[in-house]
Amino acid sequence: MMSIRKTLAIACVSVGMMLSNISCASSEDVVTSTANGKSYYHMMLSLNDHSISSIKEFSAEQFVMNGGQFEVRVQQNSFPIKAPNCKGDLILRMPWTNSDLSVAEVFIDEKYNVYKAIVGASKSEGSNVDVYIELNPYVQMTGDDFELTECNVFFRHANGQYIPKTGPLD
Repeated sequence: MMSIRKTLAIACVSVGMMLSNISCASSEDVVTSTANGKSYYHMMLSLNDHSISSIKEFSAEQFVMNGGQFEVRVQQNSFPIKAPNCKGDLILRMPWTNSDLSVAEVFIDEKYNVYKAIVGASKSEGSNVDVYIELNPYVQMTGDDFELTECNVFFRHANGQYIPKTGPLD
């Protein structure tokens, strides 16, 4: 007859294996779009106080001066794509918006709202915010799964604008 200690050990290993399988993104979690013959990989990512290691705080004026650019440090163990070359946090970057664009103010304002939601989620237990990320150019397929080649990913963006969805651009 199996001892209680052995039964608990087997149960803990089984739960751990189930959880590790949940945290790994497969090709089903990643949306592929093709533009100009090139494949782009993107996905939704839920951020919360446990997954966010740090985010630098900016005033609205500083944010505009930075062109809406900011970065979030995300704990690697909470990120659904493996990053075997990284020893620490992953860096999620929001790209810069050129202030010369006629719609720059609108694009930067949209980014500021995302930024404020992330800062809020980082400070509030149980709160989360869904963001959309672009895995290119630091991603490769390994078997049926994706793997990051670097410690960076970008918020999904096009022409200076944050894209808050997966799928093809309109």
